Amino acid sequence: MESLDQTKPFSRRDAVETHAAGTDAVSSCAPESISRENTAGKTILFVQYTDPALYPPLERAAWMLAAAGWRVRFIGIAAENSALTLAPRPGISCRLLRHRSDPVSRLLSYVRFAAACIGEARRLRPDVVYCSDFRSFPIGLALASTTRVKTVLHEHDSPIVGGGLAASALLKARSAFARRATLCVIPQDERAARFRSATGAARVVVANNCPSLAELVEPAPKPEDALALWYHGSISPDQFPETLIEAMRLLPSDVRLDFAGYETIGNCGYVDRFLGLADAAGLAARVRYLGAFPERAKLLERASEAHIGLALLARAFREPIAGASNKPFDYLACGLPLLTNDTAEWDAFFGNAGVSLGCDPSRPEDIARAVTWYRNNPGERRAMAERGRQKIRDVWNYETQFAKVIEALNA
Repeated sequence: MESLDQTKPFSRRDAVETHAAGTDAVSSCAPESISRENTAGKTILFVQYTDPALYPPLERAAWMLAAAGWRVRFIGIAAENSALTLAPRPGISCRLLRHRSDPVSRLLSYVRFAAACIGEARRLRPDVVYCSDFRSFPIGLALASTTRVKTVLHEHDSPIVGGGLAASALLKARSAFARRATLCVIPQDERAARFRSATGAARVVVANNCPSLAELVEPAPKPEDALALWYHGSISPDQFPETLIEAMRLLPSDVRLDFAGYETIGNCGYVDRFLGLADAAGLAARVRYLGAFPERAKLLERASEAHIGLALLARAFREPIAGASNKPFDYLACGLPLLTNDTAEWDAFFGNAGVSLGCDPSRPEDIARAVTWYRNNPGERRAMAERGRQKIRDVWNYETQFAKVIEALNA
C-alpha cells in the first residue's frame, strides 16, 4: 500500500461539481478507481453535517483504517470559508454537498443530506457508520435502529443549542443514539464523564485529538538570534486575542509573530483588524499573516520553523479543553514548546509534562514575561521541545489514542 506521506492535495475548486439542478454538489476526494479498491475488506461510512477536512481526527482515523484494508467513504458539507481539503489516499473517497444558509433552504439542505446519507448506506452496505457531529446523530440513530450496522458517535464538542422543537429533538436524538451506538468517542476525560451523565451512554472511550505519528515533523533549523511565535487554526478574538499586539510591542525587536488559518463565520474581517492594529503599533514588519494552508502537511512544515506555539484563550472555554484541542499537540509534533493559559487544567495536562509555560492572555505584560523567559533560556526551550516530541511518540499520537476504537470496530 502507498505510504501515508506520499500524497497530493486535491483542489476544492476542481473537487466540487454542481449538479445541473443546482440543489447540491458532490466532491470526489480521490480517483474513481479508489471506490473499487479493498472490496474484500470492511467498509466504513463517515457522516458529518460539516466539512470533514476541518476535523483532523477524522482524517487520521481514515488513514489508519484505510492502511488496515478498510474502504473509507466520507459524506459531508462543503465549507465555504476554508481552504482545507482532504488529501486523496488509496481506499478513501468523499462526497460533499452544498449547504444553503437561508432558513427554508437550510431545512431542505438537511433533508437532502439525510436522504443522501441513507442512500449511501444502502448502496455501500457499510460495516460501520461513523457519525461525528450533532446534526449527524439523528441519521446514525435511524440507521442503528433499522439495520444491524455498527455505529459510532464521535462528539468533538458538546452541542450549544437554543430553545425550540428542533433543538429539543436533536438533544433527544443525541441521547438515544449515545445509548444505542456500538461505541461513543469523546476527546477528553472530564467531557466523557459529563457525556455519560447527560446521555446514559455505557460504551464510551476517550481519544485525545493528537496527531498521527506520520505527522511528526523534523524541526527546521532555527536561527538563535531571533524568536518566532506561531499560531494556526481558526482566527477569532477568543483564540487569537488582540492583547498579543500589545505584548509584541513590549518585547524586543528580535521577536516576531507569524500566524496562519481561517476566519470563523462570525469573525470575518478579524485578520485585517488584527494586522491594522499591528501596523498602528509599528509592528507591521514583525507580525505576519501567512494565509490558509490547504495542505495540512505544508502547514505543519511551516510551523516547525517557529520557536513557540501559542494556545491562548481570551476567556474561559465553555467546557474542559486540554486534550480535546488538537492545536497544542500539533505544535509539539512540530518541535514547538507551548505558551498556554495559566490555569490548573492546562498546567496539569501540559505544564506537568514539562512542555509549556502559562500566562494570563488578558494581560499583555504577562504574555511578554513568558515569551521573554523562552527568549532568554534557549537551552531549556529546546529541551521542552524535545520532551514534547517524545510525548507525541510515546502516547500523544492518534495511533495510541484511537486503538480502542479500532479494536471495537474490528470485533
